[in-house]
Amino acid sequence: AFILFDEKESIQKVLNAQVHTINQCQIDPKPAHRRPR
Repeated sequence: AFILFDEKESIQKVLNAQVHTINQCQIDPKPAHRRPR
């Protein structure tokens, strides 16, 4: 799944935390990168 953020500072806060819990499921947040076409 992908989450879009309005501010870059929010992205950094999420990435600094090792693990997050969403709906009782632990996730490991990572930045997305575009795939070359």
